Amino acid sequence: WPSEVGIALTDKHPKTPVDHLSDEALMVLVAGKNGDALTALYDRYSRFVYSISWRMLGQKHLAEEITLDVFERVWFRADAFQPEKGQLKSWIARLTRNLSIDRIRHEKIRPEMTAVSWADWFQELGSRHSSPELAVTRTLQADRVQLAIQELPAEQQEALAYAFFGGYSHQEIANLLDLPLGTVKTRLRLAMKKLAFLLFDEELG
Repeated sequence: WPSEVGIALTDKHPKTPVDHLSDEALMVLVAGKNGDALTALYDRYSRFVYSISWRMLGQKHLAEEITLDVFERVWFRADAFQPEKGQLKSWIARLTRNLSIDRIRHEKIRPEMTAVSWADWFQELGSRHSSPELAVTRTLQADRVQLAIQELPAEQQEALAYAFFGGYSHQEIANLLDLPLGTVKTRLRLAMKKLAFLLFDEELG
């Protein structure tokens, strides 16, 4: 990170407790170059950013770089966030997706070759929690979703993987797979419908 951002994450302002503040309030402080506010947002969203970038890029070191890049953008572009247009989490997710897609194109990464597999993703999901109880809960939830995904036809799994791991739009998936846009939309819709049915049915059981 540029030294200014690194300082922001290590510099403390003990007279200004911020952990309890809302996202919007923290962003106001970040715009005023409050290091504690940036640290609070990093603690709040760094795993979220890492998980998006890792499943898109399939390489942990690249995901770590993207995570740092995202919070560098948050620090220097806090004024660009407009709470009336959506939640901060969505804004951060868009930043992450855009930076990850730029890296995919720059590195010429092919998602079907390098993106994480469903199994790898679910294993990582369970391992990135400090609490053993939470890790067990997440792993059990991930196992349920993974089993449900395995029930999908291969073509639906493929389309879902491009959307989930690659962050591609429906049109981009259609171009990649050389399929009509309507076909891609149908596959994704059917996949989500089937997953919802399987998971809801299991929950009832």
